[in-house]
Amino acid sequence: ENKMKKTLIAALAILVMFPPLFAGEDKRTLYVEESQEIAVIPDLCIMTIVVQTKNKEVTEAYDENNRIMGKINENVKNQGVDPKDIRTSKFSLSEESHWNREIKKNVFDDYKVSHSLVVKIRDFEKIVPIMNGAIEAGATNIQQVTFVMENPKEYEKELREKTLKAVQEKAEHIAKLMGIRLGKPINIHTATAPFARDERISISSVAISAPRTVETRPIIEPGEIILYYSVRVTYEIE
Repeated sequence: ENKMKKTLIAALAILVMFPPLFAGEDKRTLYVEESQEIAVIPDLCIMTIVVQTKNKEVTEAYDENNRIMGKINENVKNQGVDPKDIRTSKFSLSEESHWNREIKKNVFDDYKVSHSLVVKIRDFEKIVPIMNGAIEAGATNIQQVTFVMENPKEYEKELREKTLKAVQEKAEHIAKLMGIRLGKPINIHTATAPFARDERISISSVAISAPRTVETRPIIEPGEIILYYSVRVTYEIE
């Protein structure tokens, strides 16, 4: 038994003095993050037109809403918008009532029908004519006019190259300042696609429902969209 204990102690001593060759070593790393952006002209306008009608007779409210939206839809198509770029985003029919304090219960007011139509406009010259036609037909409001890039991934290659170059330059600069030697990248994380922060313009029907002249018609400018792309890289430090 004493012989076995001595053998075990000797073996442990050897392991302490000579650690296994395959024991892993913690790697020193440098984490760098960078983002870049480019300004592009939007190629798509998305407009939401809302029609709300009220009547004590449900069929009257429903029929009036259909009549107004039918005119709007026809005008949109007459402006050259493809039917596939026109869709209903919301339709609802509900009762409206108010609380009567004297009798202490809800009293029926009317039926309300609400219909929201989303229109994609590719020819920006048609934006104002479509807006004017909607208001003249009886639209309640135009909730938003949004300018976007339909396919921002077209700029992905350009942005990726620009951002990766910026990451490498930043990493090399940090390594030089810190007096370290930059190794190869061991982990790279890139954005799935460029993303944009778009601006939304909300236009009330009240503001543009009065008789219009050329001077009073709304002027809608698409401006520019900023596309962003980010990259995160972990470098090995030699």
